[in-house]
Amino acid sequence: AGVEAGAVAVAMAQHVRIPMTSALRNSAALIRDAGKRSDWEAAVEVFRRLCSRAGDANVIVYSALASACTRGEQWTHSLAILSSMASVRISADVVACSTAVTAWQRGGWWTRALEVFEDMKRAGLQANVITYGALISACERGGHWAGALALLGELTSKRVSPGEITRNAAISACQKGQQWSLAIDLLGAALRAAARGEEPAPTASAFNAAISACEKGHQW
Repeated sequence: AGVEAGAVAVAMAQHVRIPMTSALRNSAALIRDAGKRSDWEAAVEVFRRLCSRAGDANVIVYSALASACTRGEQWTHSLAILSSMASVRISADVVACSTAVTAWQRGGWWTRALEVFEDMKRAGLQANVITYGALISACERGGHWAGALALLGELTSKRVSPGEITRNAAISACQKGQQWSLAIDLLGAALRAAARGEEPAPTASAFNAAISACEKGHQW
């Protein structure tokens, strides 16, 4: 991948805070807007102009730029941006780490995504629902159904609703791992959560994944 797995961990070991200025705030907003359009090149140009003018960026700007690159399917650029924070002694936060997890997930490196998660724990950073969603999706892509279920259990133990996309990813992970009974259990949990009004009803993709799991398990 061209990026060391420990790069974000190195960034987390540093402790330099750059105060938010109007230039940083405006640049971060422009980079986020470019990211929403998946226009990573425009985001990079805003970052370059900021650095030529102000000299320094902070973790919010770096995270916004990395996210824009990830949305633009430039996940290696995203990871390189996050790892470069270490060279300027900027400490990674939860948003930066979640972006790194998503970038590794998009690149198909689910083990690296889990390594970032472990680094977060060691640094005392609390993963949020976005982090967990990206991790579960990474496990789903890697066919690591046990990891996906463990993460889902960890998330729900915090009394946080995983949401439709994350739960669907866990069901899909079970389907890929030919764990049809677990896929059905997850679908049932999603239906019960929807009945309690805690989250939307499962989508067709969730049912399709559960049905596919049963098909693979010869449970007609």
